[in-house]
Amino acid sequence: MVKFTDYELIDFGQGRKLERFGSEVLDRPESMAQNTTKSNPKVWAQVNHVFNETDAKKGEWAPETKLDWLFKLQINHKELFLHLNKGKYKHVGVFPEQLSHWELIEKELRPESKMLNLFAYTGVASLVGATTGAAITHIDSSSSIMKVAKQNAQTNNISNIRFIQEDALKFSERERKRRSFYDLVICDPPVFGIGTKREKWKLEKDLPHLIQVLSQIIVPKGLLILNTYSPRVSIAEMKSLVIEHGFSHKESGWLEIPASSHKTLRLSKYIICTRSASA
Repeated sequence: MVKFTDYELIDFGQGRKLERFGSEVLDRPESMAQNTTKSNPKVWAQVNHVFNETDAKKGEWAPETKLDWLFKLQINHKELFLHLNKGKYKHVGVFPEQLSHWELIEKELRPESKMLNLFAYTGVASLVGATTGAAITHIDSSSSIMKVAKQNAQTNNISNIRFIQEDALKFSERERKRRSFYDLVICDPPVFGIGTKREKWKLEKDLPHLIQVLSQIIVPKGLLILNTYSPRVSIAEMKSLVIEHGFSHKESGWLEIPASSHKTLRLSKYIICTRSASA
C-alpha cells in the first residue's frame, strides 16, 4: 500500500488549484480546472506560495524566495522522503495524481523484476519500484531533473536504481538491439521534448514508434503503464495504438485527485496493458 500523509488538494477552480505539500500551501495554475469555480474562496487565503505564469511554460513565484523542503510518501511500513523545490516552473517535484500507478508498481514488482522508467522526472516511480528490491532503470534527458532524482535516492539510501541521462526513445532502441528486456515499463511522455543531443520529441509523431520499440523489450505478459497530460491524444487512440503493437488492454481512464471541497480534479489520461504472450 502506497499512501500520502503529507498531501492535500484543498480546492480548485478558475484555472487554479490549491494544494498542501507538507507544511506548505501552494496556489498554482491548472488548465484542467478552467471550467469550474472555486468551492470556498475563503480557504485560498491560507496560501504560502503563489505561482503566476509569464508565458506558456515559465513564470514566477510569490514570494520570490527559494524554498527546498521534504515531502513524505509511505509505502507499507517504509517512509520515502522526496525533495521538493520552487523553481522557474510551476512544478515542484511530484505529481500526486500518479498515486495509483505507484500502488500498481509496488504490487507487481518482485526482487527479481526489472523496471524501466522513461521520461522519469524526479523519480518517484523509480523510488517506489526500488523499495520492492527490483532492478530499476531511470531515464530522463534533463541534467537538473536527474540531479534531484539522484538526491531523492541518496536521501532514502536506495542504491538499486540505474540513472541514465539520455533520450528515452534512443535508449529504448539501443535496449532492443542489446536484447535487454523488462517486466514493467512506465512511460509519461511530454507533448514536446529535447533529448541530450538535441533530439526533438513530438508526442503525436514519435509515440507510435516508441510503443513499437517497447513492445519488443517488454517480456511476454509484462506490463506497460502509459500516461499523458496531452489533450491531443485520446484514450481511444492510446488503446488502438497499444493493441496494434501486440498489447492486451487491461484498464484505462483518467488520473484524478479528490479535493477536500468534495470535488474531483481530473488531470491525466492513462492506459495499462500487458504484452501478449504470442506477440
